[in-house]
Amino acid sequence: MGNSSQKSDERKVALITGSAKNIGRAIALSLSQEQINVVVHYNRSRESAEDVLSEIKRNDVDGLIVQADVTKYEDVERMFKEIYSYFGRLDILVNNVGNFLYKDTLNISVNEWNEIINSNLNSTFYCCKLAVESMMKNKYGRIINIGASSCDKIKAYQYVVPYYVAKTGILILTQSLAIPLVKFNITVNMISPGIVKDNEVTNEDDVKHMPSGRFAKFEDIVNAVKFLISDKSDYITGTNITVSGGWNI
Repeated sequence: MGNSSQKSDERKVALITGSAKNIGRAIALSLSQEQINVVVHYNRSRESAEDVLSEIKRNDVDGLIVQADVTKYEDVERMFKEIYSYFGRLDILVNNVGNFLYKDTLNISVNEWNEIINSNLNSTFYCCKLAVESMMKNKYGRIINIGASSCDKIKAYQYVVPYYVAKTGILILTQSLAIPLVKFNITVNMISPGIVKDNEVTNEDDVKHMPSGRFAKFEDIVNAVKFLISDKSDYITGTNITVSGGWNI
């Protein structure tokens, strides 16, 4: 999957989970434009992941496709073994995977509850746990977890309970990891988008509720990611940046 003309240790290596489509794809392509080698993760969308890899290589960087169900720890372990075998390191992790469910709390099944918690919270924990192995050794790392606007507030929800339970849990995890890892030059931060245009769950009727008059664009999220992985943010850790144009804050 790699480019033999590119030595893997010349550039930073980034893993973006769920990078075959949507926000993850936009982040992956943007980081490749910054001359960062990119690991494209997918679960079922292999064809889309291959398209992303092709685009990444046009930026003259190396890339790797990895398949994993990140709700399963053994899959995540295998994924990281592949990454370390190929690149020998990981410098940047963006935990982007996280399913969404809009359903009345009383009607949520146990399987639905577990799916949302596993795909959001547990997958983030699994990836963080295995990523810091390389980052602590190299005394460098940037971890960015994707949250949701207003996940930093404890309040009642009728239709998105497991999703916000998971996202608030990710915020607690983010801040808790930030403290012991900062001495290794590893920052752990969170980006919490509002409603994102072109995302699969976008409802066009919701735009009337947006204070900014528009949905977030992929570019808005990407800009926050690029800031948090830059040297300009090396003293920022354990924080949550809300990218929602004033919506749901």
